[in-house]
Amino acid sequence: MAADRGPVGVIDIGSNSVRLVVYEGLVRAPVALFNEKAQCGLGHAIEETGALAEADMAQALRTLGRFAVLTKAMQVGRLRAVATAAVRDARNGPAFVDAAAARHGIDVEVLSGADEGRLSALGVLAGNASAKGVVADLGGGSLELVEVAGGQTGRSTTLPIGPLRIGSGAKLGHDPRAVVDQAMAGVSWLAGRAGQTLHLVGGALRAIGRVHMARTDYPLRVLDAYKVPAESLLTLCELLAGLGRKSLRRIEGVPAERLPALPFAALTLMHLLRRLQPRHAVFCAHGLREGLIFEMLPQAARAEDPLLAACRREAAIGARFAVHAEELMAWLDPLFPEEESAHRRLRQAACLLSDIAWRVHPDYRAEHAFVEMLRAPLAGAEHADRAWLSLALHARYTGGAGGETVAAIVELLGRPDAVQARRVGLALRLAHTISGGAAGLLGEATLGLRDGLPRLALPGEAGLLRADVVMRRFESLVRAFDGKAQYG
Repeated sequence: MAADRGPVGVIDIGSNSVRLVVYEGLVRAPVALFNEKAQCGLGHAIEETGALAEADMAQALRTLGRFAVLTKAMQVGRLRAVATAAVRDARNGPAFVDAAAARHGIDVEVLSGADEGRLSALGVLAGNASAKGVVADLGGGSLELVEVAGGQTGRSTTLPIGPLRIGSGAKLGHDPRAVVDQAMAGVSWLAGRAGQTLHLVGGALRAIGRVHMARTDYPLRVLDAYKVPAESLLTLCELLAGLGRKSLRRIEGVPAERLPALPFAALTLMHLLRRLQPRHAVFCAHGLREGLIFEMLPQAARAEDPLLAACRREAAIGARFAVHAEELMAWLDPLFPEEESAHRRLRQAACLLSDIAWRVHPDYRAEHAFVEMLRAPLAGAEHADRAWLSLALHARYTGGAGGETVAAIVELLGRPDAVQARRVGLALRLAHTISGGAAGLLGEATLGLRDGLPRLALPGEAGLLRADVVMRRFESLVRAFDGKAQYG
């Protein structure tokens, strides 16, 4: 298979784990087709011996052998394998790289600390082109800090204070707090950044995010783009940094595999929050691996909106008939004459996705579309965007307001935006009812506003599309535009 076609694979050889992710292709915001990791702990002995332990190397090489077989069977057109701090810092790192090539034909690229940080920051920008502030990628062996603004990466620093390394140092009698404090004190460019946003990357940091979600009973359990006040996160880190393994086990949301590293990760994040004094922290699912994919894209693809690019591919794959999102957008335009650009973007995404549940039993389409939008791996979507789309597509498939779960998302989004999302969804429901989901039938039917309420005209041949169900759904739309209307 040609290298520029078919699935694309990334093998990430880290200090904690070795992971393979196979993406659908070299496209903007690709979906992961396969994602597997093995906990190999390559970095656990670096601090003490300066080398990769033989047993850990053997396990990592066995894992690479499995990945080599899998990627061949999956017809991966392009495979990129990279190694980070453990292999980079170990004196026998080159021997490991040679063994991977000799045994399994995998050419491992050992990233410098600067490249590791840059690629992680590119991954953050791939998911959020407007990201501004500091990216912190905490791996098992190191912490990468990179400034981002204007869609570009800036200054960066690599610090040897990953949880594995700090934990190993603690066993040798090194004070973890002093080690972290001393490392961060030497990064002069971190000064003067109070009030900026801290973008958090890495499994140990995401584990802290899961704990924060559980303790605050946050209704949308998706870590990507989870935004929290820095003060609240600092309080949690102060708690976690002082707990032992037995106490951590009793805290909801702590993954078992992260127990040993969590106090040290919390300690590092605590020091970083105190040093930077950001206003908010945002947890990011996109990092090094997504940065590698983003770097390989042509400039035109990089410039695409990741949310809309993903929605276009989903529409092309899953629509019943020809995709007619542009027709739907144009038909709905008169209803929203003063629409803000952010809402127009979401309406465009909703038009692209407005037929995604047609294969589902009619009784469950609204629920399916609602849940799909909340949980799907959508790059470029903040939590408010997910909430908006979930409510719009819920309304597209049902005239009802939904139950407690829907109500929780309404509260998360805020009622004014929830009402707007519902209006879009009901208008899409009407459009699909008139046209049967087929393209080219909305041209003569017109939808507009008069005195703030929708007006529908079906002149000429469009009159043949009039039906009781059409009028019922139009009346539902009119009620949603009533000035006194609340959500539902």
